[in-house]
Amino acid sequence: MATTPRQQQSSPLARAFLGGIWPESEPGYFAELGRMITAYASAEAGVHFLARYLSGWPDAKARAIFGRMHLPDLTELIRQMMRVDEKPDDVYQEVDACLIQLKVIGDERNKLVHRMVEYAGSHFSVSNPLTAKSVVKIERDVFSLRNLENMNLDC
Repeated sequence: MATTPRQQQSSPLARAFLGGIWPESEPGYFAELGRMITAYASAEAGVHFLARYLSGWPDAKARAIFGRMHLPDLTELIRQMMRVDEKPDDVYQEVDACLIQLKVIGDERNKLVHRMVEYAGSHFSVSNPLTAKSVVKIERDVFSLRNLENMNLDC
C-alpha cells in the first residue's frame, strides 16, 4: 500500500546545512531537469537498441547479451561492430559523434543526479562537499536553464 509523503518544515539545521526548501518561483528549472533526465534515459535505451540491431542476432538473444551492459562498454562494442561491418565513414563518424556527446551529457547528468543541487536564482549550483574524498577534491558546477535545454535537445 502506497503512502503519501507528509508535509513537514525543514529544521533550522537542515536549512543551514542543505539550503532549506527550494523556492516555488522557478519550476521551469526543475521541469527542464526532469525532461533532460528523461531524454537521457531514452537516448541510453536507443544505444541498447542500436547494439541489438548491429549484432544481427534475434532480439531475445541480443537482449540477453547486451541487456545488462553499462553504457561505456556498450558504446565501445558498437564502435567495434560498426568497424567490422565496414560502415561508411560518414555513418561511423555521425554515430561516433552522438556516442561522444552522450558520454559528455552522461557525465553532467551524473553530477545533477548524484550531487547536491541548489537553485541559485538564475542557475543550479551543483557540488559534492559531503561526498568528496578530500576537501581539495570538492567540485562545484553551474547549470543554466539553457544548459539543461541543450542537453535535452542533444539527447
